[in-house]
Amino acid sequence: MSDNQALNDTVRWFQEVQRWEEEALAADLGKSTPAFQGLLKPDASSGWQPTRQQPFMRGKSSGGAVAPSASSVPYSTQLKEAMKSQRVRPSNRTASSSSPPVKGVEVSSFDTTIAFTLADGVDRSHQEGKLESGFSLRRRVMWAKAFKVLVEAGLGANDAFRLGFALCASERATPEERKFYEELWRVRMNASLYPLPTVPTPSDGQFWHPTAGLAGVLIEAGMPLWMHGDAGNGKTVIAEMVAASLSRPFIRFQGTRERTVDDMVGGWTYLPEKGTVFNYGVVPEGMRQGAVLALDEGSALPSEVTFEFHAALEGKPLVLLKHGGEKIFPAPGFAPVVCDNTVGLGERSEYVGTNPTNAAFRDRWLYLQVGAIPAEMQRRIVEAVLKP
Repeated sequence: MSDNQALNDTVRWFQEVQRWEEEALAADLGKSTPAFQGLLKPDASSGWQPTRQQPFMRGKSSGGAVAPSASSVPYSTQLKEAMKSQRVRPSNRTASSSSPPVKGVEVSSFDTTIAFTLADGVDRSHQEGKLESGFSLRRRVMWAKAFKVLVEAGLGANDAFRLGFALCASERATPEERKFYEELWRVRMNASLYPLPTVPTPSDGQFWHPTAGLAGVLIEAGMPLWMHGDAGNGKTVIAEMVAASLSRPFIRFQGTRERTVDDMVGGWTYLPEKGTVFNYGVVPEGMRQGAVLALDEGSALPSEVTFEFHAALEGKPLVLLKHGGEKIFPAPGFAPVVCDNTVGLGERSEYVGTNPTNAAFRDRWLYLQVGAIPAEMQRRIVEAVLKP
């Protein structure tokens, strides 16, 4: 059997397993599966075709409730209009090298042969001890899902392929390891990985961080997103603003070493007026509400707490063993987000209290670095505060 045939058989097998899991979940749930499932549907060709996603809608907040604007225009429509005149908008982050991006290998679809060649290169370097982690099958599938979501949002296939690789690989790496990913992309694709293409933000007069457009597309699709960067760069604000734009509830959970499994999924407690009752944790509450659930400083959480989150990150029901095995299904709109100063490797000593995170937990997220708020936007924000 040739390598290509073995690769194709592996991909088809995994797609079949995904289909079985989704059908079983849909039958158990009694309705359509969550927004970020059912994305691995291959067409008749070797490429990947986009599926329709709920558009990133703009909305305004009034008090504690969020109501969509009557004049809202689907964000995907705004994006596609912007793309007509500006196909690729570089981010404010630059590559390690000062050389400009060069035109190299281009793709018109999600090319599994190229993708697996890149991922296998990561695996070999991990086995040689050059990288902290390899490129698991789960992350390869997440790359394909991210590609489909980005193409649906209006990015070209080549930009979506490159950006998806970064979200699954270089954006989750330390600065030292990122240089390896940049070099791997340069050698294999004959092109620069950075600067990355970005997604335009809504033009609704609000102070949107330049990274918020991309974050909004991924959050809307329900893909687990780990945003990292320096304190004060606006990571949590991005998640909150996106939730408001999507008219979804927003739940913020502060990570500390003192958090318990009961805080995360729920536990029994005694109330004088009610007796012994079961209190649901933030994860089942967020899943039932279809909320954007932001774990602030997720790397500070103990591993025994994050383990309880694994099923929810895969779009599967959360089983509450302490409550008779009750199953909590993720409602449409549920989107888990981590807002952290690190990528979960404990790599930044200045942020005391953050710790290396379990590798299995880290493997379930897309990663996005949030850079500093542009100086002009900082000035406008300060001026807005000073207005009477």
